[in-house]
Amino acid sequence: MSPESVASRQTLDARYEESVRVVSFEVGDQRYALDVASVVGIAPSSCEERPAAWGPLLFGVRLFRNERAPVVSLRERFGLKDAGTETPTNRVLFVEIDDSIFGLRVDVLHATQRVLRREIEPIPPRLFSESAAYARGAIRTDGRLTLLIDADRLLSGDEKARLAHSIAREDSSQGRVAPRPSTTARGIAPA
Repeated sequence: MSPESVASRQTLDARYEESVRVVSFEVGDQRYALDVASVVGIAPSSCEERPAAWGPLLFGVRLFRNERAPVVSLRERFGLKDAGTETPTNRVLFVEIDDSIFGLRVDVLHATQRVLRREIEPIPPRLFSESAAYARGAIRTDGRLTLLIDADRLLSGDEKARLAHSIAREDSSQGRVAPRPSTTARGIAPA
């Protein structure tokens, strides 16, 4: 390899270290993004019916890689009015949080892109809302301000435990075998 090729490769490697790959999506009128490293899959948003006792945060349950995963309504999480109807653009992003898989229901899914870490800005005060509590910064994508969501902040430890317990309790009452622990690989993959 020539010295020029080595220098070029080192520059490219440094650029990748200084960037993060995100998948962007919309919930309501706001655009959001998640680090692709936390996303393990994407699927249409159709879910099993959820018992009313589970509360509004849980949109439903979806089978993901032979496991039943709770699907959280990001509209509810972000304090937005429920749209009430399924549309062809609704999707579920499956994320791994504390070794458990959770689905996040979004209204519209956009593309993945690479963002330089230096382009991540503090959240502007005008965007402070319920959803800003789950963000780690803001980025500009396609000329719009996008909140970069931290998946680990979306659910409290108590909420994660309650969701997992509710599904396990329902599985037990329905005679389903408890799912085995998740062994999913990182990266976006279909459900």
